[in-house]
Amino acid sequence: LATSLTLLSAKNHYYRGAPETAASVLEDLRSRPATVMDDGQRMEAALLLGEIACEDGRLDLARQQLETAQRLQIGLPEHPGLDRLGGSVSAKEGDYARAAAAHEREAQIYRSYGLYRTMASALMRAGDNYAKLGDLRTAFDRHYRASVSFFEQSRFSAAKEALQRAEACAEASADPWLRDR
Repeated sequence: LATSLTLLSAKNHYYRGAPETAASVLEDLRSRPATVMDDGQRMEAALLLGEIACEDGRLDLARQQLETAQRLQIGLPEHPGLDRLGGSVSAKEGDYARAAAAHEREAQIYRSYGLYRTMASALMRAGDNYAKLGDLRTAFDRHYRASVSFFEQSRFSAAKEALQRAEACAEASADPWLRDR
């Protein structure tokens, strides 16, 4: 239980804008004896450390953490964090097609688990990468779907942001179908 609470604390720090504190909590946890964490917990720690490294531009470390998480995932249920981190690394490397595909898989996994809040965020990431590819119709669709999902969750500011991104895709497009949406 203590390990799970420590992982939750690290995630809380990360999502509240304190990635340095999250990394410190995770490093402390990882320095404890191996019996303290199971493979699922080690995978969670690696994924979060990978996200932090990716945001900081330390892509080699992010890739290393992704590979560690992938090894630990064997035998465990499908985990959307693998696709999230893989997509984040791919986007930082400029491989927007791979990033979009990873975030699509991430969204599908969240949807299959009934986690619609995080599904909508994954759709936003996919849409952003499709836009960078110039596939504005698909980008529009992902942002619009995210907007609807956020709205249904009463997350109105997130819905507005997603809708604004969808509108920007439509406005930037020469596609008459899209411009009429």
